[in-house]
Amino acid sequence: QMHDSASVTTPSELVRDLDPAVERMIVHCLERDPELRPPSAYAVLGALPGGDPLAAALAAGETPSPELVANAGDRGSLSPLVAMACVGAGLLGIAMWAGIIGPDFRVLTQPTQVLSVRATDILGKTGSFGKLPGHSAEGFDLNQTHLKHLRSDAAERKEHRSAIYYWRRWSPRTLEATSIHQENPAIDDPPLFANGQATVLLDPAGRLIGLKAIPPDTMSAAASGAPNWNVLFAAAGLDSATFLPAPLPRPVPTVCDTAAAWAGRLPWAGGEPVVIQAGASRGRLVHFTIVHDWGTSTAALDSLRADPSSTLDWTEFILYLLLPLVASVYFGARNLKSGRGDRRGATRIAVFVFLMNVLEAAFTTRLAEDGLLAAGWDWFGGRAFGHSLMHSVTMWFAYVALEPYVRRLWPRILVSWARLVSGRVRDPLVGRDLLIGAVAGTSFAALGTLAEFAARQLGFARIPTSVTSGMLSSMTSIPITGLGLAYAGSVCVLNVLETLVFVLVLRLLLRRTWLAIAISVVLLATTTAFGTAPSTGWFVAILTSVVFFPGVILVMMRFGLLASVTSMFVGLVMGSAVASLDLSSWYADRTLVSMAVLVALLAYGSATALGGKPIFGDPLRETSAR
Repeated sequence: QMHDSASVTTPSELVRDLDPAVERMIVHCLERDPELRPPSAYAVLGALPGGDPLAAALAAGETPSPELVANAGDRGSLSPLVAMACVGAGLLGIAMWAGIIGPDFRVLTQPTQVLSVRATDILGKTGSFGKLPGHSAEGFDLNQTHLKHLRSDAAERKEHRSAIYYWRRWSPRTLEATSIHQENPAIDDPPLFANGQATVLLDPAGRLIGLKAIPPDTMSAAASGAPNWNVLFAAAGLDSATFLPAPLPRPVPTVCDTAAAWAGRLPWAGGEPVVIQAGASRGRLVHFTIVHDWGTSTAALDSLRADPSSTLDWTEFILYLLLPLVASVYFGARNLKSGRGDRRGATRIAVFVFLMNVLEAAFTTRLAEDGLLAAGWDWFGGRAFGHSLMHSVTMWFAYVALEPYVRRLWPRILVSWARLVSGRVRDPLVGRDLLIGAVAGTSFAALGTLAEFAARQLGFARIPTSVTSGMLSSMTSIPITGLGLAYAGSVCVLNVLETLVFVLVLRLLLRRTWLAIAISVVLLATTTAFGTAPSTGWFVAILTSVVFFPGVILVMMRFGLLASVTSMFVGLVMGSAVASLDLSSWYADRTLVSMAVLVALLAYGSATALGGKPIFGDPLRETSAR
């Protein structure tokens, strides 16, 4: 009745000199919403003065149970001012990231639907197909050969030349990537070499820049007998009269029985000299490319994707696959036998990973082409199910193997994580760490983007664009944007656990936490810098590595595993999202989907972290107190 008709009198109004910790716990026990009250006696004991069962267990040399860890520590609620400051910082990071990268997307003036229709129309005019194949895939990407050239040509960078292109491919069979870990097909994956397949490449303005087609055997020769090259020139927005015959600069596909080349200049690229090369099969147009001094516009189609088996190495297989898997099963079985493994937590994480991987498959399923029955087989008994089950099972064993050791050495970094895994999604500490992780993730992304921008402006880096292939893939459609979100959810836990394993192994070897953290930061940052320096330059590579890895590890050790996983999720989302503040653009819906997820995470974290406290205070409570 008091909850419904009045305010609860605080104990300090009745008892002087009451310990504030005792008063906070009493008020916590009297929350109006039962879900906001302490979930167990462990939680009450842990919040009372001198009542730290976690510290007692560690002092006794015991490994605390997951329940004990979940109920350790304080309530973790934030004041309204701190919560709002965190939300503001997160929104500022998102705005900075989108504001810096956004202008690089302006070259994309034509929506996906327009380019798709344009590509279909061009392929139809080539005469290579009587009826277009029933299965297709499309997307945006970067011409890596052109991108490499732009890094070395300052003049073209100043002209804001773009390496972005649109592609669409067709096949009589369902298009699936060769690797089970890749849900979405690419321009060259699976390779294009079967009859009845074709690929069309367009620049952002919709001009033809590439064609490769393999007509079906049933196609007869063209009635005229001679190819009409003007069809390709018109599709490319070029006047054939301004080009002169030239020798073939490159080999042509084997399907071609006729080929020709012409030299001229591209009017929209400052008069850049190029050679146009085209080919035909029995009078039907099957090949088109533009040869620049730096390479071809069809670089992704000019050579087959390398056979994955040719790049495999026994050392990598043992260190990165076999050894971790065997170690997970061995230590997981040992922890389960000794009663230390957290079965419930591992199962819930495995189910989460399974669902995220199933979502990846769902977002890339083309129901209009494949049909609901084929999709059902894939989701529940095929490639998608196998992929999801593989990752969920390996995650289960990895979690059971690793978590008890972390719980023994650093149990306090698992407190909010254990509460979330146990189902306490409205716990203020869970909200606090979600909020802190979201702010950290947006800050890391914003600082990395700012570093790239500053380096480009000051001449310390030769980065033509901050747009990545992942961002361009998300531009294709809202489902592909959803694929990026599901992928971030499926690997964010794995990425942080891999980093945690690195720190844990060094801690067990060196027996000093601070030394293990320092060496981990140096090694991980150095390795990442060496990997990214060829594309970003050493200045940016070192700067971003020094920001990211120390940040993720320090967030994990200071605020816990949940905050670190959240920051990783946010970073992965922002690494593949369409970044723009231009809400009038055709891709604004893709931008809003990703931003809505980030803002929702900030909002939920801040609201939960308040622990039921009103943002602007309680006027009725203040009046009754006076």
